[in-house]
Amino acid sequence: MKSIEDLTTLATYPDPPVPDPAVELRQAKRGEPDPLPPQPGQALLREAEQIRALPSDAARKEFLQKLPPQDWPGYRAARRYADAVRRNRLIENPELVPDKLARVRSLVRLGYGTPHYETEALVAGILGQ
Repeated sequence: MKSIEDLTTLATYPDPPVPDPAVELRQAKRGEPDPLPPQPGQALLREAEQIRALPSDAARKEFLQKLPPQDWPGYRAARRYADAVRRNRLIENPELVPDKLARVRSLVRLGYGTPHYETEALVAGILGQ
């Protein structure tokens, strides 16, 4: 019988090269944008942008607390549409946020998150505050 070294071989490979993040950002394949949700209309998009342009989260929460219940679905559709547009722009142009971790966090928030002031306004409305 042959020696144990002849029966087993251990192939080792060098570690793959670690790409330079700046070079990777310039040369890497861009992600594919997600399909957009239904367009809610220009008036609702303008209103959502006005809410986003308010000076603070407290001001946004206060504004949303005064929003009539029948206007919430339109606002949320417009906010989600605007988030999807911003998310797709970031996917197509990752150089807008060069820090990879910050970019991933932004993509996740835009794709799945609900702003805390929106949640707080909804809760306050439910509790009658």
